[in-house]
Amino acid sequence: MRGDRVRMAEVMETLNSVMTENHLFYLEITQQTAECYHALLMENDEEVNRIGRYLIHMSDSAGDQYTKGSTHFLLGVSTYHHGRYSEAVGMLKQAVATMALPEGHSDDHLTLTKTLLGLNYVHLGELEKAEAFLLESEEYYKRAENRFLIIDVWLGRALLAHARKRAAEIVRWLQKAFSALETYHYRRLVSISRRDFAYCAYLVLEYNVEGSLNTAISLLTGELADVIPPELEKLRAHRDQQVKSAALEVARALTRAEQPRFHIVRLGGFEVAAAPEEAPVQWERKLPRYLLKAIVAHDGEMPVEKAMELLWPETPSVKQKASFKVTLHRLRKIPWSRKWTKP
Repeated sequence: MRGDRVRMAEVMETLNSVMTENHLFYLEITQQTAECYHALLMENDEEVNRIGRYLIHMSDSAGDQYTKGSTHFLLGVSTYHHGRYSEAVGMLKQAVATMALPEGHSDDHLTLTKTLLGLNYVHLGELEKAEAFLLESEEYYKRAENRFLIIDVWLGRALLAHARKRAAEIVRWLQKAFSALETYHYRRLVSISRRDFAYCAYLVLEYNVEGSLNTAISLLTGELADVIPPELEKLRAHRDQQVKSAALEVARALTRAEQPRFHIVRLGGFEVAAAPEEAPVQWERKLPRYLLKAIVAHDGEMPVEKAMELLWPETPSVKQKASFKVTLHRLRKIPWSRKWTKP
């Protein structure tokens, strides 16, 4: 998603520049719609609402039903992604009503909107409505042979099955969705929110969905790492060893990603700082500094025995171990040193 955001920002900058230079102000609705999409991609709900309200006003004035329907759709997506499901349903219903008009009709947009309605109704507990919209969307995408957008529907059906506590159905829909994700190397989707996507990846781990664990782990430690469901924690004590191992793998990867970095200067002395612009650490004792220097010199991979031999070469083994423990404890009091001092 981050790559798309950068690309979208570049496109918007070019569009705005071309419009200004050539006085193409009649393209304002197109430009504002693109701005709204950009704000949605950046998850800026406030900006989506601001631009969206303006677009609805402009499209009403111009009698542009297509833009009006598309804008209600974008507003619905944003509110759904921010967990305001009742509000999202209201927006999406307005989008459907506008898209039903001949001058505002678009089968693709209409089906996307129905998929989103299904996802929101799952959250609201209106499961019959959710099923109806998801089924309708699935039939459309099958006819259109759209192998991408149908994945959102399959994930929605997995969430619906989860709400109904139907384990076999959960596994079935997750298997279909994650098999497609793996086959076509998709890592981002259109309709489903990142939180719901992450929850589906969590369900893959919980139900140990065959052939889907690697993709789920990759998503949870990559694109979806910032929206991991808290329920993942309980899987670390799961009775199924494969589920437990998968959850621990995710936890370890996230721990490594969260570990703070630090800046080291080795030329002209050995200095350590939290960042290049920060003042170097003033060491209270020499041994923690020597220990970190030795670890860094060995690229972070240094056996304990080697460290003890370097720092206390003529000390009996028992005293070496005691001195090492004390020195390591003092070094670990510097939070960002833990990256290089893992057990």
